[in-house]
Amino acid sequence: MDNGAKIQTNVLYGSAAYRWSSFYLPFGLNITSVNFKSASTFNGSSSASGGVGFQFGGGYSENENLAFEAVFRAVMVNLSSTSNGSTTDYGTGFLSSLMVTAKYIF
Repeated sequence: MDNGAKIQTNVLYGSAAYRWSSFYLPFGLNITSVNFKSASTFNGSSSASGGVGFQFGGGYSENENLAFEAVFRAVMVNLSSTSNGSTTDYGTGFLSSLMVTAKYIF
């Protein structure tokens, strides 16, 4: 039975890069939409919203068609819940991830 809390994020991001010959540093901002579902055992209600986050990393361009990147991304989340007439504001936090990618450029 799957009754745990679930969180879904949708991220729109924009990045630029500072580049040397083959190495580059991507960096940018993102904005996040958050969908949070409380655990089925929770008897209250929850509210979550996103905000502005950031990403940065490093990359290597093997040639004009192939690149490898490692990028750290942090997305902002605001969470609060109400149970038995009492509201708890958990404040603002960040969900972070590290993405390692290979890109083929047409």
